[in-house]
Amino acid sequence: MPGEPLLGDIEERFRAAAVEAISGQHVAIDGAAVWRNLVEGRSRTAADFSTPDWSVLVLEPQTSHSIRRLAPRTLEIFEQVLLGADPKVVSFERNLSPSTVAGNLKHACEALGLRCRPS
Repeated sequence: MPGEPLLGDIEERFRAAAVEAISGQHVAIDGAAVWRNLVEGRSRTAADFSTPDWSVLVLEPQTSHSIRRLAPRTLEIFEQVLLGADPKVVSFERNLSPSTVAGNLKHACEALGLRCRPS
């Protein structure tokens, strides 16, 4: 519709505002607390993007009725792969099919609000 901003325009303005907001600020964060909030479902990724100088992850808190904690096995598989283990090795070590490991990785990414296709 004429006169209305396109979704891409809104995303670009959001990114520009986020970069401007952080450009002069260097604030230490508690990475362990952020990770714990993500995997326990208390926060979720709202947006993510990179610039030449920054990688930005925008988190949004979850309401008590929308909290979805990762199952222990899914979290273990996810963390094992994030720490560098090959998914095929994980499937062999855990006596799981590669598709089960891929499914757990996909579920973990979606629970954290990340859109991707694990393979």
